[in-house]
Amino acid sequence: MWMIEWFMTAVYAYLLFNSAYLLLFAIAGRVAKGSVYHPAGGRKRNIAIFVPCYKDDTVILGTVQSLLAQDYPSFKVFVAAEGVSDQVRSQLGKLPIELVTVDFNESSTKARALHALTQILPDSFEIVMVLDADNLMSVGCLDKLNAAFDHGWHSVQLHRTAKNVNGGVAVLDGISEEINNNIFRKGQSALGFSSCLIGSAMAIDAAIFREIFSNPAILDEKGEDRGIDRFLIQHGIITEYVDDALVFDEKVFTAENFQRQRTRWYEAQISHIGSLVSSVGKAGSKGKDFWNRIIINQMPPRLLMLSFIVFVIALDLIVLYLDVNGVVPKINRWIFLFILLCTAMLVSIPKRYFTPGMIIVAIKKFPYLILHSFRALLNMRPGRREFLHTPKT
Repeated sequence: MWMIEWFMTAVYAYLLFNSAYLLLFAIAGRVAKGSVYHPAGGRKRNIAIFVPCYKDDTVILGTVQSLLAQDYPSFKVFVAAEGVSDQVRSQLGKLPIELVTVDFNESSTKARALHALTQILPDSFEIVMVLDADNLMSVGCLDKLNAAFDHGWHSVQLHRTAKNVNGGVAVLDGISEEINNNIFRKGQSALGFSSCLIGSAMAIDAAIFREIFSNPAILDEKGEDRGIDRFLIQHGIITEYVDDALVFDEKVFTAENFQRQRTRWYEAQISHIGSLVSSVGKAGSKGKDFWNRIIINQMPPRLLMLSFIVFVIALDLIVLYLDVNGVVPKINRWIFLFILLCTAMLVSIPKRYFTPGMIIVAIKKFPYLILHSFRALLNMRPGRREFLHTPKT
């Protein structure tokens, strides 16, 4: 019995630390005003917009046409198309963009597509911005990005947010995105840490971007954003978060796609924490941002944390009801932990999600997403070679 007690105490301490961390940065993100950059009359940097496209026939053409309508004097769109139909590729070829057709077969990764685009990037470009094939930029994004670089930043993460709320899964995915934005981007910047990159709506100095993708090791990264982030942290390059520069991203709207997406993310997280730990003691591993990244990447998914806490509370209630001899449930501390974690998440959710309609559809889908989160955990294969694609519509 004492072994179980010791184990549960250790688990509680672990979850308490992570929940307190989340709450601290959630409050910091909510209290902070956030960085706002107003376009000035200075020079307009030449911006390359990289759009890796993997079997995204349904969205890529509209995305590119939207990007070309941006009111910024000096930018160009670069598309790496893989698995795209001849018809869509022909239509893309008629637009004033740089189009590269790639085929990596089972070795396809987003990093390989970005590397292919880097290979054709002219030296005249000063900033590389990465977007997903379904992303749409709000008006003035490129001007705000340029203004951030005017202030001396070399890596910038814009505010990626949901562009669709079609159903409970999409609503919950959008809420999850905003929680991440508040805690791991806005909150990080507010407390003096480097903002975490997402994978799209991020922009990096072109020379640094070329250096990152000159390393063959990144081509097999399961989460190229984590690999880029690791490079920046180890080289002392801080990422700024621009809260008012919105990039709209399609949220998954089926539980099956949610599961595929989370499986890919979990695999990337495990791979990344392994790379970080193996870097301890090497150059660039002594700064506060490096150790902060280790803390962030060792965290279990919030849904799974919440599910485990609720499970323990339910067990304690059963034990109390049955009045099992010799067992004294510590239900109060688990309820405290539940409140702590829920507060961190609720503080981070924007007001627009607190409508009766969204709350109802989200509550209906919440149990299904917990189930699919566990399935994603069970489906993980750290050595997976194929790319887990999430279809866009």
